[in-house]
This record gives sequence, structure tokens and C-alpha cells, in this order.
Amino acid sequence: MNDRPLILLSNDDGIEAEGLRILARELRRVAEVLVVAPDGERSATSHAINISARWRYRRLGEGEYAVDATPADCVYVAVTQLASRPIDLVVSGINNGYNLGTDVLYSGTVAAAAEGVVLGMPGIALSMEYGADPETTERAARFGASLAAWVLDSEWKPAWTLLSVNVPNGCTDDRFAVGAMGTRRYRPAPRQRETWPEQGTIELTRPHAAATEGAQGEDAQVLNAGMISVSPLKLDWTATEQLDLGERMTLAGFESGGRMDGHGA
Repeated sequence: MNDRPLILLSNDDGIEAEGLRILARELRRVAEVLVVAPDGERSATSHAINISARWRYRRLGEGEYAVDATPADCVYVAVTQLASRPIDLVVSGINNGYNLGTDVLYSGTVAAAAEGVVLGMPGIALSMEYGADPETTERAARFGASLAAWVLDSEWKPAWTLLSVNVPNGCTDDRFAVGAMGTRRYRPAPRQRETWPEQGTIELTRPHAAATEGAQGEDAQVLNAGMISVSPLKLDWTATEQLDLGERMTLAGFESGGRMDGHGA
């Protein structure tokens, strides 16, 4: 019996991504690692899944699989089919590019960690500044392994919660800080024409921002200070401050039943 913890490693940049390889090496210092990642880039796929539930895969080596699937699919397939024993932690990354603020809504990197949380395991999503130098990649991998070891040793596992990590390029003092998820706004594509025919093609370049451009909030502030940012993210999107809406809504033809208090009342 293998008494080492088992970490599932995935990403959205694909099985050949350098960040995945370096992170796998560091994670193996603290646990056994099963690598199950997309067979090509699946960036910005968010939490998409294949509802037909058929996936093509290739075994590349001992404990390493490439799957024709989204990051969330890869985690699901790994947990339910490919892992020979229960997985203790899901780690996703290292993504080539920050996932700041509302980036997390689109991120396949974050989605892989979130799928682990949905399936009952703690999750870590690890990202770094786009185009980071090799030293930063190594530092991000070491931080990811150290954080994974802490999660496993402390048995950190709050309900519906994952950790999103961002590592700035060139950070040299190994400091980190915990900060709340902020916001990030991109400049929308300019309107290309005033009227559109009944059918045709719309071709736009997806918005992109360098470093922390367009980002506001604690996560961006930590990065701008040269530190590694750690943000606990909760999958429960409930706006609790709005749960009294039933007492304030007046809807023609309908009567409010008040607020559900969580106990069936």
C-alpha cells in the first residue's frame, strides 16, 4: 500500500505545457502525482464539460494521461476512472497568465481545481504572469508544492472553497499574502459596422490585458507589491446580503413566501 498522499495535477494549457511539467516535478517531492491534462490547449473554457461523456485518451507514461477533453472533464475522468485510489488534492497549473478578479469566471485552470472541490477534494489553482521568466516558473512550482503540503498536512478543506494563486514575474523574496478576489475589466472590441446583414461572419480578437492591467482589488494589490497572491474562492455564489428580496419585491399576480431560512421554513 502506498501511504503517500495522492495529488491529481491538471491544467488548461495542455499536457505539453512547461509549467505543468515543472509543477509535477515539485509536487512529487511531497506526494504521489497523477497527471491528467487536456491533449492540447483549452484556455478560457471555464467549467465546460462534455455531456456526451465520451473521451479519447492516451497514456504517456506511468501515472500520466492526455485526454481530448476540457480541464473540468479531465478531473472528472481522473477521479472516477483513472485514479487507482482516492485523490487527496487537486492542483491545476501552472497557467501561463494571471487569473485575477473576474478572470476566474472564464479560466479553465480555476475550473479544474473547482471540479475537484465539487467532487469533494480541496483544490488549488496556480497561475503566473504571462511570459514569466524561468526563475519565476521555478518559484511558482516550489510555492505550489509548499502550499499543497500545507493543505495536506493541515487537512484544510472548507466547504465549496478553493485557493487561487497568482505569481508575479520577477518576485525574488518569496513573500506571499492572502487577498480577496477583485475585479478585472477589459476594453470591449470596437463596433466594426453600424448595420449587419441577416447572416455572415463576425470575427473579433479576444480582449487581452498585460500583467494586472484593468484589475482592481486585493489580489492585484498583492501582485503589484511584488508578492505572491493567494485568494480563497467560494463556489457558493449566493449574494447573502440580497436574501431579503422577497420582503421587498412586489410582483403583479404573485405572492411572496418570504425567505427560506435553510431549515425548510
